[in-house]
Amino acid sequence: MASQQPSSSLLLTPFTVGPLALRNHIMRSPTWEGAAAADGSVTPLLQEKMVELARGHIGLIVISHTFTSAEGRAGNGQIGLD
Repeated sequence: MASQQPSSSLLLTPFTVGPLALRNHIMRSPTWEGAAAADGSVTPLLQEKMVELARGHIGLIVISHTFTSAEGRAGNGQIGLD
């Protein structure tokens, strides 16, 4: 018996997760861009990268590897929320 493959069009259909409405099922997982400023602040380059992803029709973008305290910083170019 052959298994049925889900339609690729499902990836492009809108859906909701709780109160969050998403335009499709495509998610971009958090990755390392290394584009934050020396103090961990967001730079124009990093903003441009996120805008490019959003314009590319990504339904959900989870932002970069981020430190929440100075002790948790892994390296230069990492976004900081401390």
